[in-house]
Amino acid sequence: MEAIIQKLKIMKKENPAHKALITVLKCPLEDLKTLSVEGIAKTIHSNRTYLSATFGSRMKFTLEDVIINEKISRSKDILKTDAEIPIKDLATMMGFSESNYFIKVFRKRVGIPPGEYRKLWR
Repeated sequence: MEAIIQKLKIMKKENPAHKALITVLKCPLEDLKTLSVEGIAKTIHSNRTYLSATFGSRMKFTLEDVIINEKISRSKDILKTDAEIPIKDLATMMGFSESNYFIKVFRKRVGIPPGEYRKLWR
């Protein structure tokens, strides 16, 4: 997240990559489930292919990575505050079609599965 913020500071605001980052970071929780590169491209009036290429060349990581990181970050916040939400429901809320895939992605990005993460905050 720190790298993203540093990149934002040096980017011009009219740049499509900047607009895409702002769209991801300001996305309401209820819209996070359907957040996609295609949707972001439409929101900022850009072409998906151009946006992905511009983003990748400027940021050195993909817009898909940013979306997934934001979903995992918000999942961590929910796990800290809601001891009752089932992992399956959280996965669905974040737009993952399979809870097993959500657990795999969460573990890869955080280092532990979401159930263990929640236990750390109890």
